[in-house]
Amino acid sequence: MLLVVGRSRMRSVVRLSLILACAVASQRSPRPLYLTSFDVQTGASAEFGMTPAVLETLVRSLDTFGEPPAEIHVTKNDLVAALGPVVQCRMGNPSGLGAAKASAEIAIDGLQHWIDAIAPTVGRHRPAVHLAGLRLVQDNLRDHVTLCEHATTWQATRDELNAENALVLRDELATSHTMMLWAHHSHVSYNSTGGRIPSMGQHIRQRIDGSVDTIGLFAGGGRFIDVAPLSVHALPALNKVGVERLLAAVGAPSYFVDLRSLPTTDPVAGWLVPQRSRMEGRWTDSTVLARDFDGAVYLERVNPGTGMMPNNAVTVLRILGFFVDHIVGMLVVTVGVALLLAANLVGFVRRRSTTRTRATIFPHTV
Repeated sequence: MLLVVGRSRMRSVVRLSLILACAVASQRSPRPLYLTSFDVQTGASAEFGMTPAVLETLVRSLDTFGEPPAEIHVTKNDLVAALGPVVQCRMGNPSGLGAAKASAEIAIDGLQHWIDAIAPTVGRHRPAVHLAGLRLVQDNLRDHVTLCEHATTWQATRDELNAENALVLRDELATSHTMMLWAHHSHVSYNSTGGRIPSMGQHIRQRIDGSVDTIGLFAGGGRFIDVAPLSVHALPALNKVGVERLLAAVGAPSYFVDLRSLPTTDPVAGWLVPQRSRMEGRWTDSTVLARDFDGAVYLERVNPGTGMMPNNAVTVLRILGFFVDHIVGMLVVTVGVALLLAANLVGFVRRRSTTRTRATIFPHTV
């Protein structure tokens, strides 16, 4: 069973530390939880920012269980240097990794030999699921190489690889064959209208239809943290997003609805027709609520996750968000007006020039 939980503009509604504490406490239970990332973008986090720092951390962690085998002829510094271009490759680059690809693939092979060599030691000191997850690190890096080589179709490639990765994690790590994913709506929704880039949720449903439930997370109002640029913004008003307005009309401050239980006899019911809905960042997209999700959680109001940063930092980000929402908007309008005036001025000059030319060629005579 695969449970997929989506999120639109909400970053964290509870302290991440509570989730981690719950996972740690579960290790003493018959069904322990295991937290891992399924994203093929190695180091795509606030801590590492897709920099070689994530590789340095990996190397230090592996080194606590044993040095790299001498026969691989690759040092720890070699691994970081060779894989650096992979974690730093950028979306849209048509050149991919270029000459760096061969070195990266050699480094990944060396990393695999290193993990194989320390596996017995890891197995003695860590739960079996940790070792199983460690053995997938090299596969994740190979997927990242593939992503870099298809950088011009970044999201399409990423979502397809992430779907495959999620199913591998379920099959290889989840002893109960049950897993919960958490990702943005653009990645987990089923893309029922086919109007967007094929999503991870769409790929997963095609692979294991009937064994996946996708839950959308929606809010009536509040604030959220954006990352481009890092700032705090107010959610757009409900009158701009039909899906959230529909959910808010129920009148309850928070609730869950099984969308599969809603009637389908009326083809123009609000949950069966395309309506705008919030996505990540500050944009909206067309969504068919009961076709793109199996269930929905509605919260009347959300705020940036507590414990993510000091209160004074949130205040600074709110001020920055105000400037992004208003000052940048004013600049865009100003530039647009200036361009329009410039175009009118050019047109006026051209018309005057044409009139003078005609007067010269056909002078007025009495």
